[in-house]
Parts: sequence; C-alpha cells; structure tokens
Amino acid sequence: ATGLQTWETSVAQGTSLQSVAQSLISSAEYQALHGQQTNQQFVDAMYRDVFGSLNPAAEQGFVDELTHGTSRAVVAVDFVQNANVAQHLVPEIEVGFRLV
Repeated sequence: ATGLQTWETSVAQGTSLQSVAQSLISSAEYQALHGQQTNQQFVDAMYRDVFGSLNPAAEQGFVDELTHGTSRAVVAVDFVQNANVAQHLVPEIEVGFRLV
C-alpha cells in the first residue's frame, strides 16, 4: 500500500499519469516480469493482467497506436481509462482498498 500511496500523492501534486506509467514500465520490477516485449506482447500483457484473457479485436487499436509512435505510457493510460477496462477495474480496486 505504501507504493500506491506514493504514486497517489505524486499525481495529487501534479505528476501526470503518463509519467507514472512510464516510471512503472521502466522499473526493474516490470522489466524483470516482462522483459523486452513487442508492441503486441505489451498489449497482450495488459489485457491478460486485467481480464485474464486476450481480445484481439479490441487490442488492435492499441497495437496500431504503438506502431505509429505513441509511447507505451500513453497507451497504458489510454487503456486503463477505457470505459470497459475502468468498469472491470473499479470493483477490483475497491476490494484492494478494503483489504488495506
């Protein structure tokens, strides 16, 4: 919970979500878990981590963004702010806060 609180405070003080995402993606922990990924593998990992499965039709737009030069941090923020993803994540986040 301490790490989450640190990021929450940072965003409250003006750090952009993209900066937070870039820091997480660049972290040693993320790199140890995911290593070097293709754009498709990066998007697959987001879908697998959130939904537990892949959705090739829905993923293609994110892969296209990456292919055209959008950073992974921006795509990750776009992903979590997507209505379908947010709807899925809210109950998970609320459960996590109750556990803390």
